[in-house]
Amino acid sequence: MAKLCLVMLLLSGFAFHGKAQEYKWQLLSTEPYPGKQDDIYFIDEQKGWYVNGQGKIYHTADGGSSWIKQLDKPGTFFRTIAFLDDKTGFAGTVGTDYFPNVQDTIPLYKTTDGGMTWNPVLYKGNYVKGLCAIDMVREQYINHGVLAYKDHIFAVGRVGGPANLMVSHDGGENWESRNLDAECKMLFDIKMFNKLEGLICAASDGDVSQSNAMILKTNDGGKTWMEIPLVKDQAARQFGIGFIDEKHGYVGTMSQGYETRDGGLSWEKVDLGRACNKIRILKGVTGNIYGYAIGVNVYKLTIN
Repeated sequence: MAKLCLVMLLLSGFAFHGKAQEYKWQLLSTEPYPGKQDDIYFIDEQKGWYVNGQGKIYHTADGGSSWIKQLDKPGTFFRTIAFLDDKTGFAGTVGTDYFPNVQDTIPLYKTTDGGMTWNPVLYKGNYVKGLCAIDMVREQYINHGVLAYKDHIFAVGRVGGPANLMVSHDGGENWESRNLDAECKMLFDIKMFNKLEGLICAASDGDVSQSNAMILKTNDGGKTWMEIPLVKDQAARQFGIGFIDEKHGYVGTMSQGYETRDGGLSWEKVDLGRACNKIRILKGVTGNIYGYAIGVNVYKLTIN
């Protein structure tokens, strides 16, 4: 199945205009893992979590210098993770009947104590087989003259199908799901620019050998979707992508990483390890840039 730089570049959806600085990727010390790990998420420069297909969730409070294992749940394939703050977070699983030795049928878990305990999320709507990605957008509004915030959370899945979208408009208290099999057959990633506009990375067929990559766009919060024209490349094996600014970015592939300094016109090899699945580049409160990448190993983006 096609996995394209263009797909994930569209999904990144944003770029940071940082100062011209030299960055490098530093390999972090983590528990050895034999295959591609799946997602990593930071709420600030110190606190973050990552997950993998062995049912494990790890947490760091020192920017990745050290990690503690918060959960070890054999039979669960954790595919995605995201946090609203240092207490409330969500972890999605890929579900059964795709990867071997997976028995967990619960698509989404929630924590309210920073990842120490996790409980299944209840939802209304179509049955969700599994999830591959979570994205969040924060909406500002005035509540009786006081500035307040509302968190909108979107989750999609899955590889192998079926295609479903889960949405919460109240910070994860209540969820509804809807089936998107009429628009696509698999869903891998989502990027919402606000509560109404966003993109999803999808595939045209549940059979990998017959499937082509697709990008779908919504302007109404996921109620309806339309396809964006996309170049198709069956040979591509790209995974994660992340950009510091409109010129300087990185992409992970099955064998190694690549770096561009001209907006993707040319690429050079960079050490991101094998099967780099997600690259998250963020801006700190002082405007500084930091980032993390996860594949077989975990890497941290630092200033050289």
